[in-house]
Amino acid sequence: MAAPGLDIVGPAPGGQGYLAEPQGGTSFAAAYVSGAAALIRAARPDLTPEQVAYRLTRTADNPPEGHNPELGYGVVNPYRALTSLLGTRTDPPVGAMPPPGAA
Repeated sequence: MAAPGLDIVGPAPGGQGYLAEPQGGTSFAAAYVSGAAALIRAARPDLTPEQVAYRLTRTADNPPEGHNPELGYGVVNPYRALTSLLGTRTDPPVGAMPPPGAA
């Protein structure tokens, strides 16, 4: 799983209380994914940690070639993670998300 890590606006001391960090890095990306997981848990407290992870990987913006070492399952998409209906249908509707690639 990947997440935005550059030019992230976050809380900072002074000024308006927020600052865009052009250098960014993995600590910003990790917070982005953690925030998405927290949103899912707030909306669906019945989900297990495994189900939250499954939802994040299934709704990520997948790389065109599928799972890869640089992006994993893709870039986390908090909106889709919260709003997508996931299930076990054997006849998914046209345009349904493909299953994530093998790890």
